[in-house]
Amino acid sequence: MVSVESWQMAVDVTSSTASSSPAELHSTAPMQNSTDSSRGRRALTYYALALALAGIALLAKAPTGSAWAVYGFGCLALALWCLVTAIHRTLSARYAAGKPGLMDLLAARVAAVGQTGRSAIRAVTPRPRSAPVIGVGTARPGLPGMGVTQTRVIRSEWTKFHSLRSTKVVLFVAALITVGFAAIIGAVVAAQWDTLDPISQARFRAATDPLQGVGLSQLAIGVLGVLLITGEYSTGMIRSSLTVVPRRLPMLWGKLAVFAAVVGAACLTSTFVAFYVGQALLARKDLSVGITAPHALRGVFGAALYLVIIGVIGLGLGTVMRNTAAAISSLVALLFVVPIVLNFLPRSVSHHVAPYLPDSAGAAFWSHSDGWHVASPAAAFLVLCAWAGALTAVATWRLLRDDA
Repeated sequence: MVSVESWQMAVDVTSSTASSSPAELHSTAPMQNSTDSSRGRRALTYYALALALAGIALLAKAPTGSAWAVYGFGCLALALWCLVTAIHRTLSARYAAGKPGLMDLLAARVAAVGQTGRSAIRAVTPRPRSAPVIGVGTARPGLPGMGVTQTRVIRSEWTKFHSLRSTKVVLFVAALITVGFAAIIGAVVAAQWDTLDPISQARFRAATDPLQGVGLSQLAIGVLGVLLITGEYSTGMIRSSLTVVPRRLPMLWGKLAVFAAVVGAACLTSTFVAFYVGQALLARKDLSVGITAPHALRGVFGAALYLVIIGVIGLGLGTVMRNTAAAISSLVALLFVVPIVLNFLPRSVSHHVAPYLPDSAGAAFWSHSDGWHVASPAAAFLVLCAWAGALTAVATWRLLRDDA
């Protein structure tokens, strides 16, 4: 026979369980993702500090207007981006955990100060959170026209790619950098042409020098390639993608196809615009050349193709590392840090290593590079293809070997 006390205890336990909020039930989930996210935010913060120190050191030592000064500004810009990203991720993590956001805390503080005779400490009630609903589509062999094909995978990747706001923002920033640098270089050279020494005038190449903004916009394109795959790993969407496409490789080929097509078209447009903007400003000193001039077409098309290859390298790094901070750090080190470090090594070492880095190979491919030691631009293009192919092969192996 059940006693009154036992019945009352059962009622209390049932009512307390039923009254649990979704945030409380959601808090019992594993904390592995939260730990990884916290580590990523700390890594971004430390990396921002290191980049800021490197940028300040370069600007303090480098001559004004030199390539080292440009690297210094690039380091400071990247440090600011890493810091803003870390703050954004911290606030997003607090929001997802049901903790009060920054505006909630400010509103509570203002309300506490405005009320007289009451304590300044107020409880901030977290907004209700709803657990994300992930829909998984499965192909049904019994229904005609429902199989997974490469064309449908490409369409799905295109939907994911163009629906992200970051895609449009990054492509716009890359185009702005490319065209903006062309305008700056064209205006500065035209204004100072009469004061330049004969050696500097002889070294200036009107067909390709206005496209030097590609050296900085490559970072934006590489980061876009990283985010294309690491964004799915950070949100867990990769599990849905691999459930729909269980063979895995068609998903990777679809991402590569969509990325190459969209980024290639955008970068080709920006390099064409940058070329004509630079030539319009150089025409004031009769320095402009036409698109059919020697090395002009190779510069325009080669710069766009180089940016696509850098994006593929970023996509490969993101697939291999599966972590946004680690992949972007590796990309920055490969493109900017390693070339700087090689300049401090003996020439016998840097002379044989530096030409085979992606940045040096890209400069020799689409522009004239006096420091290039390989026979031709075709050899430089093969070096770039080797970098992209090797990272894609490692990414394929990692995708087939490890689980999501």
